[in-house]
Amino acid sequence: SGTSWSSGGATGSTHTSRRVVHAGGVTVSTGLSGGGTTTVVYSTDEGTSWSTYTPSSGSKDGQDLAYGAGRWVIPRRRTSGGDPADIGIITSTDGTTWSVVNTGIALNNSWLNASYGGGVFLLVGTTNTGAAAVATSATGAANSFSVFTPTGLPSFPSQADRLTFWKGRWLYVTPFSGVIYD
Repeated sequence: SGTSWSSGGATGSTHTSRRVVHAGGVTVSTGLSGGGTTTVVYSTDEGTSWSTYTPSSGSKDGQDLAYGAGRWVIPRRRTSGGDPADIGIITSTDGTTWSVVNTGIALNNSWLNASYGGGVFLLVGTTNTGAAAVATSATGAANSFSVFTPTGLPSFPSQADRLTFWKGRWLYVTPFSGVIYD
C-alpha cells in the first residue's frame, strides 16, 4: 500500500541508486559504487538477494534506466578525466547479463535521461557547451543511435529531468523550472 517502508535490498553494498525499475521479472537499479563507478544492482527473486555488475570500461556514472522491447538501457555520464569518445550505454536483454555498448556518440559531458516508447529508445544529454543533445535508437535496437540537436529544449538538461512517451508523443519535464516540453 506504500504506507509502511523499511530499509533492505542490496545490504552491504556501497551502491548509490539513481533509478530502480521492475520489468521482465527482474528488479534493476543503477547508480554509483562508493568509488564513483557505474554499478548495476539486480534481483531476480523479488529482492530476497541482489547481485552487482560493474562494467570494466571506464568510470561513468549510470544516470537513468529504461526498459522496452525486452531490453534494458542505462545511459552513462562522463566523469572527470574520462574519454569523451567513450560515452556509451550499458545494455542487457535479461537484466542479469550486461555489456557496455559504445554508441559512437562523442559528447563531452553526459547522457542523463533515457526512456522507451514508440518502438525506440530516446536519450537526452548535454554537449560540452551545455546545449541539449538527443539520441534516438533504430527501431527496436539499443546499439545503434543517431544524435541530433533538438529545438526547444533548455540548455543544461538535468539528471532530475524526466523523459516519457505518452499517447504517441515524447514529454520532457524539467522540475526545477516547472516546464513540460513536447
